[in-house]
Amino acid sequence: MTRSITPLVCVIALSLLLVPVRVRTDGAPPAPAPAAANTALALRNVYLSAGPSAGGVRDTNGDGWADDIVARIIVPGTPSAGDIEAATNLAGRFGFETMAATLPIVVRENEIAVGKAAAIGFPVIVGRENTIVKKLAASGVIDIASLKPG
Repeated sequence: MTRSITPLVCVIALSLLLVPVRVRTDGAPPAPAPAAANTALALRNVYLSAGPSAGGVRDTNGDGWADDIVARIIVPGTPSAGDIEAATNLAGRFGFETMAATLPIVVRENEIAVGKAAAIGFPVIVGRENTIVKKLAASGVIDIASLKPG
């Protein structure tokens, strides 16, 4: 009779191992859920492939997997070593988030044809010397005075 119960006990034990359970041993109540905030601009959304907060990758065929990078990383016409390093890291990260990519991912600001900048689905602007950054700062849209290196 113990033979017929053994498989059942094994299945139950394995099931308990696979079910994530949080148990507080200090008697304190569970922590409250974080307050709702405007998450549309949250950094984690940069790599989302669908929804209203979709970032730099997209699921273009509806199979649930990101299969294109719509982001373009825009560096200055003459990028510094730091600009190149940042752009390389960002491009690599976008590449990890998708099954395919349309190249190039990184473009120089002077390579963007007039009138084509608006067609970039998700622009990522890199570098203080970038003309786009300077225009945004001059118009008060962004504040780079408070930024520090690093």
